[in-house]
Amino acid sequence: MRHNVRYTYCEMLFADYLTTILTPLLKEPGVLHVITSNDQMGVLLSVQIAGTDMGQVIGKDGETAKAIRTLLRVMGGHQQARVAIKFLEPEGGKFIKIITN
Repeated sequence: MRHNVRYTYCEMLFADYLTTILTPLLKEPGVLHVITSNDQMGVLLSVQIAGTDMGQVIGKDGETAKAIRTLLRVMGGHQQARVAIKFLEPEGGKFIKIITN
């Protein structure tokens, strides 16, 4: 039972840290939702953001998302917890390719 209490604390810690990292990147920070869950594999943070902010958070070639995952993985190591992040597709999640001349 103590193990579950620890993960609950870690979930809150990781969710708060992720929110702190993501908020300055977003044009619509009010839409940000971080959903936490855990299992025997560790803590999963599912991130919901506005579709217009998805490109900013993912970054060119996924570099921003990779950096965020690295930061949380390091933080998880300090708490002896495995952390994974999943960026959820926005509602009506059709990706629009913008073509410029």
